[in-house]
Amino acid sequence: MIAGRSRVKGNRKPARHGSSSRKQADRVVYAYAVYPAVEAVAGVLDVDGVMPGVPVRAETLGDMTVVVSEVDAGQFGADAIKERLKDADWARDRVLGHHRVLTGLPFEGMLPFKFCTLFSSLDAVADELARRRPLIREAAESIGGAREYGVKLYADADTLYRRTQSTLPELSGIARRLSAASRGTAFFLRRKLQEMTLTAARKSAGDGARLSHEALETAARRASVQPVQPRDVHGQGREMLLNAAYLVPVDAVGGFHGKVDALQGRYGPLGFSYSLTGPWPPYTFAALGSDDGRI
Repeated sequence: MIAGRSRVKGNRKPARHGSSSRKQADRVVYAYAVYPAVEAVAGVLDVDGVMPGVPVRAETLGDMTVVVSEVDAGQFGADAIKERLKDADWARDRVLGHHRVLTGLPFEGMLPFKFCTLFSSLDAVADELARRRPLIREAAESIGGAREYGVKLYADADTLYRRTQSTLPELSGIARRLSAASRGTAFFLRRKLQEMTLTAARKSAGDGARLSHEALETAARRASVQPVQPRDVHGQGREMLLNAAYLVPVDAVGGFHGKVDALQGRYGPLGFSYSLTGPWPPYTFAALGSDDGRI
C-alpha cells in the first residue's frame, strides 16, 4: 500500500519556529502531506499521528501547507528507524497510523509523503519544498479534481474451470465422448480434457483481467497496474487477477462505479469478483520525480 525506506533530510540547524537546540536534537519531523496552498489545513489537528499521543499539526511554509508531527529521534532517527522497521508489528502500526492521518485530511490538493519520510527540522522541510516547488505545483495540477480508487479482481478457480469446460464446444464435446469411451480411451480423454480446460481457463482469466483494466481505464484520468498479491497476503482464498489503481475525476466517479458493476455482471458467471475501494489519498499518482518517484 504505502511502503519504502525512511530517510532524514536536511542539516540540523536552529529552527525558524522557536524550537530549542535540545528539542531539535531530541526530535525529528515526520511529514505526512503537503498542499500547494496557504492554510489548506489549519492549526493542530484532532488526531494522533504515526505514534499514539503524538499530535499532528499543519504548518504554513511560504505558499504551501505541510502536515507534520514531531517524533522521538530515539525511535525515528536515521539509524534507529532502520532497526525499528525490522519489527513487523511496530512497522505495521506505524503504516496504519500514517494512513489514518492521511485519510482524515482533505484529499483535494493533497500530495502525500511516502511512509516514514523524515526531516531533521521544520527548516529542512521548508528548504525541500522550496527546492521542489515547480514539481509540487505540476503534480498538484495533475491530480486536482480527481480521486484515487483501487480495483482488485479475483477468480474462483473451480467456478472458472467448470464454466470454461461447459461453454467451449470443443471441451464439452470431449466430455460427452467420455461417457461412451472404453476405459483406456477414457483415461487419455480425461487427461486431455483437464489440460485443455486449464489452458482455456488461464486464457479466460488473463483476457478478463486485461479487458477489465481496459474498460476501467477509459473512465480514469490515469491508471496504474500493480503486482498481484498472493493468497497469503490478500487472504481471499481466491486467485487475484488484477490489482490496479485509477485516478478518477470527481465528476466521473458515478460512471466509474457503473463500469465496475457492469464488469461484475458480465464476468461474475465465470467466477470473477471485483473489489472496489476508495477514494484514497493519491498514493499512486503523486509522483514528484525524487529518487523513488515520490517526494
